[in-house]
Amino acid sequence: MSQRGTSNAPLILGIIGAIVSLPNVLCASTCGAIVGMGATNSHSGAGFGVIFGFAPVIIGFISAFLGKSNPVISGAGLLIAAVCTFIFLVITLFTNIFAWAALILFLIGGIMAFVQKKEAS
Repeated sequence: MSQRGTSNAPLILGIIGAIVSLPNVLCASTCGAIVGMGATNSHSGAGFGVIFGFAPVIIGFISAFLGKSNPVISGAGLLIAAVCTFIFLVITLFTNIFAWAALILFLIGGIMAFVQKKEAS
């Protein structure tokens, strides 16, 4: 028997976190290229930055919509989005305010997905 979540908080926080993460995608290639400057192929650094810029947006949206139907997967996904956002925050040397906001939203949404009241479906 599976359990459904009763709270809308993971849905709302996941969607807002993913929307706040969108500016990170614009910064991702520039910041990734800066990290990869010492490499012989600077495009690899830009690709790395884009992965950690896009990943929280995609994972955040998918996890947010699973918030009610499968709260455990939603919580795990939101925490994975938080980890990706933290890696992006390290790449930008902790200066990106949008990444900070998204990190906080993903963490709160992931924790709330795990601790919310559940009902039998």
